[in-house]
Amino acid sequence: MADSLKKALAKTLAGVGEERIAIRTQGCWSCIHSDFEKAKTHWWERARFEMLNKAVMIATTSPKGEEHPTVRSIREMVPKIDMSMQAGGWCCCRIGQSPTGESVGDFVASTYLCDRWTARQGASVAREGAAADKLPEELVERIHEKPTS
Repeated sequence: MADSLKKALAKTLAGVGEERIAIRTQGCWSCIHSDFEKAKTHWWERARFEMLNKAVMIATTSPKGEEHPTVRSIREMVPKIDMSMQAGGWCCCRIGQSPTGESVGDFVASTYLCDRWTARQGASVAREGAAADKLPEELVERIHEKPTS
């Protein structure tokens, strides 16, 4: 299935070779360490509130008011994060680390993959016999390789 998806994407993405397309079968969405409910709660109860408060403070103190670039950015970003959060696009991770060994933090894109991925129930059956997905730093290395064709 991944190969046929790569072929289809290569046709729609003009100039992008199949060797440059990565199809993920692992990610935070299928890891036992990810917590989608905590991310929703964290977003709605704390992060969203802080972000909107910051926008109000800047808008009321800046001569540009609501046209201040930061305020405009927050006004555009909050609804997008709201929709993405409801769709499971973000999660909180209890143990994930970046390639440099730092904690991945509160909000992690559900498509992220770290070296501590552990399958949720059913995820390992769905990908039985398949090689582990490449980690982000391995994908970056692949992107900068010379094409093989």
